[in-house]
Amino acid sequence: MEKEHLIDKYVQGTISEDERLVLEKLKLEDPDIQKEIDLLSDLKIVTELEDKTDLKNLLKETEAKLKQGETKVIPLFKKAKFWIAAASIVIVVAIGITSLLNPFSPSLDELYAENFEPYKNVVNPSVRSDEDIDAEKQAFITYENGNYSEALTQFKALYEGTSKSYFLLYQANCFMALSNTKQAIPLLEKHSTEDTPLAIRSKWYLSLAYLKEGNKEKARELLTEVISEGGFKTTAATRLLQKLD
Repeated sequence: MEKEHLIDKYVQGTISEDERLVLEKLKLEDPDIQKEIDLLSDLKIVTELEDKTDLKNLLKETEAKLKQGETKVIPLFKKAKFWIAAASIVIVVAIGITSLLNPFSPSLDELYAENFEPYKNVVNPSVRSDEDIDAEKQAFITYENGNYSEALTQFKALYEGTSKSYFLLYQANCFMALSNTKQAIPLLEKHSTEDTPLAIRSKWYLSLAYLKEGNKEKARELLTEVISEGGFKTTAATRLLQKLD
């Protein structure tokens, strides 16, 4: 029985006890067989990996082994079945590398565009029957109508006159809707430290603002906080964080 066939069955976990004894004898005669088994076993693990970090580490370890001459090229031409097994492993590794280095993966701008939408008005919802429209209600009507430049001016004046923290959140959203994340960041940073249930909203939008500005480290940090808080945007934050890894 050829050693490549035995190695194949060993790695796949289908080797019989008699075949295992034969393989052990061959390993005593040829120490390189164990190195071949180790390499193929490592590559087989790729098919079971879900975490990209684990895949990266495995590929780095395998590359290091090859550079140090700890592994040898395996003769794969003796049996068609072994060819198929080896080809499958190569395909799996290629897919893994492609997913890591895919030039068509979303850019930071694209990820931002996919995830940003102005925060809805949860403070002062307008009602058609309203007869008395004060300055705050008018500002939110302007905001809901998508007139972010005018709403920004109104929210700024309202914050200066009342110091109500939620106006910081909505000012920042106006800036972001106007493609001005740099101006939004200090407002969101200030609001995210306020003792208010809406503070977690600012952390989500702040993560997006940092993402737009190219600061992936800060974006990851804030997304992790959003996830740990639970509730608001947990699923979206988890998905986005995975795309940044």
